[in-house]
Amino acid sequence: MQNIGARAGLRADDVQALIAGLGALERRAGGEGVSLLDRWSLGTSQWLGGAVRALLGLLLALACAAPLYLLQLAFGGRNPYWRAISAALALLLLPTFLDGVFGFLGWLGDLTGLGLLRGATNFTLSQAPYGLGLHGLLVALALGLATYGFRGLCVQFGLLGGGRTKVQTPVAAPTSLDWDEEV
Repeated sequence: MQNIGARAGLRADDVQALIAGLGALERRAGGEGVSLLDRWSLGTSQWLGGAVRALLGLLLALACAAPLYLLQLAFGGRNPYWRAISAALALLLLPTFLDGVFGFLGWLGDLTGLGLLRGATNFTLSQAPYGLGLHGLLVALALGLATYGFRGLCVQFGLLGGGRTKVQTPVAAPTSLDWDEEV
C-alpha cells in the first residue's frame, strides 16, 4: 500500500486498491480475515502500476492496428458489409487505443511534471467521468454495425432469406467471324 501511496499520479484503480487495502486493515484490526479479492486488487495494483501499466497499455494500443489492417487487406473496402464489420471492430478497439495512448501520455506527464500531459488521462474512457456512457454508446454502435454487416453477408451468401436473385443477363448472339477476318 505504501508503494501505491507514493506514486506521483494516482489513477482510479489505484484509489480503489487503496480503499481495498484500508478495508483489509480494518478487518484485521477487528480480528477478521482479509478477503482474497482485496488482496488480489492491492497486489495487482502494486505490480501492474506506473511504468508497467503505461508500457503495456501503449503496446496494446499499437497492436489495435494489426487486426484492422489485416481485415482491410483480406477483404478490401468495396463490400459495404465488410466495411461495416471493419467499423464495428474499430469501435470496439477504440477504448483500448485511447486508454493505451493517453494513459502512456499521462504517465509521461507524471514523470516530467507537465500538467498538459498529466491531463491526457482525462481522454481515456476508463478514467474519465463520461467514459462509461461513451463506452456503452460505442459498444451499441459497434453491435449495430456488426449485426448489419454479418446479416448482409449471410443474405449475400444465401444463408438467410431474402438473398439476391440471379439476374439472367442476355447473351449476345454469336457472331460468325472467321479467324482469317480477324487477323
